[in-house]
Amino acid sequence: MRKAALALLLLGSACSNNDNLILGGIGSSPDTPQIVFDNVNSAISGNVTLSDANGNPVTPVTAIILTDQSGLCDKLKAHPDYFRKPSETFIAMILFVPAGRVGTFLPGRAGDEGTGSEIIGVNDINKKVLPFKAVDTGFIAISPEDSPTGSFNLLYAAPPELNVNAGFPFQGRFKANPCGNMAGVLLP
Repeated sequence: MRKAALALLLLGSACSNNDNLILGGIGSSPDTPQIVFDNVNSAISGNVTLSDANGNPVTPVTAIILTDQSGLCDKLKAHPDYFRKPSETFIAMILFVPAGRVGTFLPGRAGDEGTGSEIIGVNDINKKVLPFKAVDTGFIAISPEDSPTGSFNLLYAAPPELNVNAGFPFQGRFKANPCGNMAGVLLP
């Protein structure tokens, strides 16, 4: 009996994806779900252009998106405004680094413009998306591979609308698959 249980445990752990791990959490609010990444079902990367508050394109970056939803790359092709006008509930972490570069990037450091991150939790598709934004502390590291791999250690601030004065630390690692559908994606 013990041998059978051990064999099932080993088989189950051999099938899990250890490439993507996010440690950290944010409690729920009336406008956001509890944000805990138990499962990362999509990990994608691609080049996008960040916009200013008026929607004007300003900074080209490489984005890595980790989410609990499966098939995100295909969903972005059908709905490039997925992160602004969600069609389903989800949680996602979006990491940004300067386009075409690898290494370790620090949010707020001169020369690392475009480095940052947002965490989004949607529990009601009819409500405004409220991203938790990384503050100027921590790092994002990315290696030069066809499927970008890396790690991060960041601190996030709550959106002003939530009236929460606290920081939320997250750390982890990723291995993302390239997604050609990200070029026109509108990020929050």
